Amino acid sequence: MNLDEFVRQVKLFEIYQTLLKPNQKEVLALYLEKNFSISEIAQIKNTSRQAIFKTITNSLRNIEELESLLGFLKKQNIFFNNYKSIEQCLNELLKIIEKEDNLLLKNDLLNNISKLQKTINKMKEEV
Repeated sequence: MNLDEFVRQVKLFEIYQTLLKPNQKEVLALYLEKNFSISEIAQIKNTSRQAIFKTITNSLRNIEELESLLGFLKKQNIFFNNYKSIEQCLNELLKIIEKEDNLLLKNDLLNNISKLQKTINKMKEEV
């Protein structure tokens, strides 16, 4: 498993963990968040490595299926990409406004940009 795949699994787990069975949630938390090996988890859960492997495999398949049905990670990624684009545009506008000579116009534009930034940050926190 490469790093991108692992990061995707962690993100999917963060999103969909509440929809897993308690045992699946516990095992995946140990595996993905605590970075325990299959052997360590088997020892903690007092079961076989094969049973833990099967639980991990089934749980990962479940969260992938949930993502394909609901698409929350995909939507989250789209939002963050849009957020970055908007943030870049706002930063460019700020550079342009700094050169503006009309103080009333400058202050008005800065106030509006500040409101936009607050709204975007609030949206980011909610995601």
